[in-house]
Order: sequence, then structure tokens, then C-alpha cells
Amino acid sequence: MNSVADWYLDNVGYAAASKFVRGIYSTINTLAAYPSMGRVEQNLSTSRYTYYSFTVHPKYRIIYRYNDRKIDILAIYCNMMQSGGL
Repeated sequence: MNSVADWYLDNVGYAAASKFVRGIYSTINTLAAYPSMGRVEQNLSTSRYTYYSFTVHPKYRIIYRYNDRKIDILAIYCNMMQSGGL
């Protein structure tokens, strides 16, 4: 996430970078409380783990997995120029 926030800071300014980071953390807190609200990522999931994604911003989504004790954020992925999967 730091590289994305740094890009916002360098190209759009402090206010936009701060808003982006606050939005990411807010979404992560919501996912921690309601982890099943994301979309199952069949192309990433295995017999051991089910992976989920949740759109956090028009251009970004969070990739994560969870169990009854914790949520693991694996990536903040850019949706731009996506063609059917990661």
C-alpha cells in the first residue's frame, strides 16, 4: 500500500493520499468485522485457502483470506486494465 500512497502523495497531493489511506484502513476494519462480504476469487483459491476480494476504490481492490481468528491482507491490487483475473 505504501507505493500506492506514495504515488498519490507525489502526483495528487497530501489530501488525496491521506484520504486514500484512510479509506483503505476503514475498509480493512469493516472486512475484519464482516470478512465474508468480499467476493470469492476462484482463480486464487485452493483446497487449503479461500481467497476473497473487495473493491475499496474505483481503481483498487483488497485481496485477502480469513479464518475464525484473523484476516490476512495479501495485496491491494490495481483494477486498471484488468482482463479476467489477477
